[in-house]
Amino acid sequence: MPSSVIPLSLLALGMIVGLFVKFPPASIAISILLYILILLVGIVLGREGASLKIGDLKIPILTLIGTLASGIIISPVVGLPVNVSAAISAGLGWYTLAGPLITKACGAKIGIIAFISNLLREMITLTMARTISERIGCDSLAASG
Repeated sequence: MPSSVIPLSLLALGMIVGLFVKFPPASIAISILLYILILLVGIVLGREGASLKIGDLKIPILTLIGTLASGIIISPVVGLPVNVSAAISAGLGWYTLAGPLITKACGAKIGIIAFISNLLREMITLTMARTISERIGCDSLAASG
């Protein structure tokens, strides 16, 4: 089963369940789980002895600048305020973090837009990773999500 089918299937299942089952707000549990996820990423990096040099940050910094710029440029086209469009773009494909954080700051509708935008970015990255790395290089995958 392609890796992009699982998140989409779970999203669809969650939407169906959400129509019929009333859950209390999950924002606290989501925040705790996201912080645990960030902690686990740090543990893995520490265990593997990962170290970064200043030059290693060039791609992430330029990716962030390009992504924020595109969010700002596209805001009038999609009819969203510049700050909201930039915030959605700033998720950088991290749908598990962007959706809940933006929901908390901007409301459910904008949070859902952020979640879906970043989920699509991640799925395109997963689907196209091999082609991108073969044609452009592995470093370019960091910019795609």
